[in-house]
Amino acid sequence: MKNKTQQLLYLLLSITFSLGKHTIRQLCFITGLLLYSLTCVSQVVDFENDEYWVDAGVGGFSTIDEISDISWHLSVNLFKDTTFYKIKYTRNEEWDFSFSGPRPEEKYNSISLMIGKGFSRKHIQLQYLGGLGITGGIKRGKFIKRTGQYLFFGPYDVYEEDKFITLSIPLEVGLTFKPGKYIGIGGTLFGDLNKVRPYYGLALKLSVGKLR
Repeated sequence: MKNKTQQLLYLLLSITFSLGKHTIRQLCFITGLLLYSLTCVSQVVDFENDEYWVDAGVGGFSTIDEISDISWHLSVNLFKDTTFYKIKYTRNEEWDFSFSGPRPEEKYNSISLMIGKGFSRKHIQLQYLGGLGITGGIKRGKFIKRTGQYLFFGPYDVYEEDKFITLSIPLEVGLTFKPGKYIGIGGTLFGDLNKVRPYYGLALKLSVGKLR
């Protein structure tokens, strides 16, 4: 499993920016990533005694440069022998509904491999994890100009578009309530330490899988 997850990171490194703004290609890539992850996990899972599930969440993020907006989360999880394992995809992006914010809007994608401890009881689960990952995306660079106003658009500031990719250290604390054997609802405090755009935030999540 270790060799396959390393291959997965190298693959992500080579194609992160090729996804661009093509939403359909991004969705296909994420779906393939999760299927690949499930294949890796299935080789080490004890389906009778282990817990395994998929998390999907949405929340908000902020950076130390006071950039904040919406955050999307998708992960494959395993609880085995008192240890949590997680393969996670995170997308943070600015949504400017006022049409007057700075351009370009910032967007970051992260893929993370995490391991941690905690506990999992019949109706509640607590986990705290850390690991290694790759974070890349688009951030604003040098200031170019300020545009005038046109109808409902502007004025807004225009910056250079800087693409970046960097290694990161993801951190997460999650709490899940389990009303049923195969479903859970909870929240997550998350952070990503990197040298370009470190961020942190809070998200709500839905868990589906074998949770007991």
